Amino acid sequence: MRLDVAEAEAALGRLAEAAGYDTPQEAAEGVYEVATHEVVRALHVVSVERGHDPEQCTVIAFGGAGPVHACAVADLLGASRVVFVRAGGVLCALGLALADQRVDRSLSVLRPLASFDRETLAAAISRVAGTGEESGISCAADLRYKGQSFELTVPFAFGAPPSKVEAAFHQLHDLRYGHAHRDWSVEVVTLRAWRTSEGAGATLSPDALLSSGARPVPEKRPSREIPESTCVLPEGWSGTTDENGFFVLSRGA
Repeated sequence: MRLDVAEAEAALGRLAEAAGYDTPQEAAEGVYEVATHEVVRALHVVSVERGHDPEQCTVIAFGGAGPVHACAVADLLGASRVVFVRAGGVLCALGLALADQRVDRSLSVLRPLASFDRETLAAAISRVAGTGEESGISCAADLRYKGQSFELTVPFAFGAPPSKVEAAFHQLHDLRYGHAHRDWSVEVVTLRAWRTSEGAGATLSPDALLSSGARPVPEKRPSREIPESTCVLPEGWSGTTDENGFFVLSRGA
């Protein structure tokens, strides 16, 4: 799908006029900044709010638009390294094509975990899985304290005693929320079971990741074209292609 440049400029012109920008280019810059800050906000949820320092992390850029924002995102997070993986622009499609095949089944039960013993829990999981064979079955239960309106999904080994499942729930609740109530009744809301078969697998050749083409962008944001995307390099950033065909960017290098 190719961008209709004239129509895009016309749309941005209307946006610029409505928002008080002088030119469509300024409106486009505004869209870019808003999108970048939205990505940073989302990354804060999975980094700073979980006690991780983004300055110690590498930003992995993927997706068609990921490399366009990656360095700006890293600047705002304080990170100094960005990696764009091979075939990153189509990473989701590639993952779908190569991923293991998995069939999930679930059953709502809503009963106390204490009402199960090892045999009845294993039998219930077998019914959910739709087979009497236990080999290859992975299982989990959505558990909550009685009276709660939300659950935590707790994986466990097929044939595990309910006491071990309950202990894993308390531990996960403590890890997630900072407290656990080991004397409270635990409810099973949903039982889950799945089987997985190995995917096709693939080998990506480390051929040249960067092409010689370029797209016109503001001078302060030079770019390098990637087969499925464009990587924007703000001032102070530089990059190279490693032996795997990954594009590795560094700030201040």
